[in-house]
Amino acid sequence: MGTGRVRRGAQALALTTTMVALVWTSWARVTTAQAQTATTTTAVTTPSATTTTTIKPGATTTIKPGATTTTAKATTTTTSTLVPTVTTFPAALQAISNAVKRSRPSNDSALLAALAPLQKMGLTAQQAEIVGMGQFPVAGPAYYRDDWLEPRPGPNPRLHEGNDIVAAMGTPIRSPSDGTLRYDTGDPQGYGLLAVVTAADKTMYYMAHMSATVKDLASGSAVKQGQVVGFVGQTGDATGPHVHFEYHPLGGAGVDPKATLDAWLAAATKAVPELIRSIQAATTPTTATPVPLPVLLPVPQAAISPAMPLPLPLSTTRSAGSLAGLGLVGFLALLASSSLAAARYRPWPRSRRLRVAVDSP
Repeated sequence: MGTGRVRRGAQALALTTTMVALVWTSWARVTTAQAQTATTTTAVTTPSATTTTTIKPGATTTIKPGATTTTAKATTTTTSTLVPTVTTFPAALQAISNAVKRSRPSNDSALLAALAPLQKMGLTAQQAEIVGMGQFPVAGPAYYRDDWLEPRPGPNPRLHEGNDIVAAMGTPIRSPSDGTLRYDTGDPQGYGLLAVVTAADKTMYYMAHMSATVKDLASGSAVKQGQVVGFVGQTGDATGPHVHFEYHPLGGAGVDPKATLDAWLAAATKAVPELIRSIQAATTPTTATPVPLPVLLPVPQAAISPAMPLPLPLSTTRSAGSLAGLGLVGFLALLASSSLAAARYRPWPRSRRLRVAVDSP
């Protein structure tokens, strides 16, 4: 009997130990599962809202000897964040701009290099640029590209109706043709101080954003090709010094002026050798030291009109030819003092200065 009781007690102890082991194992598995299914956050971003989804541990757990089942329920939290709407350029205008076949950027460096010999003949660099630039409207270093009909977003989306010729502030602006000058400050399209030259065939040339006009010139004045009509600036809606140039053949709608500007530069460069020969033919053969014709240049910026005769070198000898040359120079000096011989700088009145905004026409 004692041995049977001991055996039954041992069996009961073994069963109890087994049950405890099973319960302990089940509890450990549940704890591990809970650790592995800790809270997970996934963010999904769309252009107009942000959504956050949170998954929490399950709410129902069943434990059986040798088996564990966990059921997880997902909880979703959505937070909306407004994204600013980006204003796009009108598709119709953008399509027009995209259809333009643009040429490569250009500059007048080759022409300026060709004109350099004129300085050895008595002209200043500025005089040489005014006299020798042909129909090109800027007398000095300039750069431009084919920005015709490029988008101009701004408050009122539009397309650029010209080419911007970038040059230093105060660089002389020349008339591309003989014609009638008109100054305008109405600023209908952010032009600022504007000069318009209308040729005999009604072709119009617009030169906008000027910093100053020319003394003794006014609306209605007759001007010659190459005559200075203003100076580079950034009035109106310009963001930097440049000339907004428009070309309206026969008074009609504007056209892309890029090809015309390129042709003017090419023609002026080709004409430089003949220009040099003409100046050499007008000088006295016995000239020793060339002396330029005196010209009053206003401060701080000024330009002479190409309508003024070219400076003639003076001879240092007292020959009959040199005396005739002195008489001719005296006559030219008298002519230079007239209003037609010198283009003088006249600043735009401070009280009438125009605004400077963010876009160029």
